[in-house]
Amino acid sequence: MLIQRSDNGLGALPGGAFDFGESVAECAVRETAEEAGIEIVSLVRIYSDPRQAVAFADGEVRQQFSTGMRGEPVGGLRN
Repeated sequence: MLIQRSDNGLGALPGGAFDFGESVAECAVRETAEEAGIEIVSLVRIYSDPRQAVAFADGEVRQQFSTGMRGEPVGGLRN
């Protein structure tokens, strides 16, 4: 699933930053609901590679990771 980014209109995976004190699961549930209107049902897998880092224009460098999750639409039509 991709969302359309509001800053540049491109497709992207839902994601974002942790709130202080938030777990990975809580962050995934919140961000996916906020950005895509999808309720997370279960975690499928966590994907990471310590060699993968992203450098931002402001000098910040982060090691990224992605989670694979199963979700259902919140409201609206369901199949």
